[in-house]
Amino acid sequence: MTDIYQEIWDVDQKNAGLKPIKKGTQITPELKQHGYVEVDEKANMTKNHILIHSPEFSDKRSSYDNVLVLFNNYTLDDRKPENVTQAEREEVQHFIETIYLTDPMRAARDYISHLTGEQFSDNEWWAVIERIWFDMFQAGNKPDGEWF
Repeated sequence: MTDIYQEIWDVDQKNAGLKPIKKGTQITPELKQHGYVEVDEKANMTKNHILIHSPEFSDKRSSYDNVLVLFNNYTLDDRKPENVTQAEREEVQHFIETIYLTDPMRAARDYISHLTGEQFSDNEWWAVIERIWFDMFQAGNKPDGEWF
């Protein structure tokens, strides 16, 4: 069995993934045009820290913009209740719509199918993503039932 994380990375990079670079790397015109992810392990992170540099009208830009919309939907303090609004549910559905059939997600789907022996229809795959990534549960507990 292959290293699924490497496989997903390789598929993403092959299909216009953003190149990781170390902070301080000289930004060439090619890098600027293609986009990149700035890796800075020592960064003093603030809400204004820019990590992803993606061309304005690329598919990657759209994906990253869609995930950024989700970031304000969740409380970081697991002792506080989570209140999910209809608008937030719609943001989740829109995000899944944009990612569930991408090549990296196909690689994950194939891997899970291989492990479980179960084939997933597109609708079932959507439900798996939604359950694993977005179902709410109490801190320290996993959601009820099986993952797949």
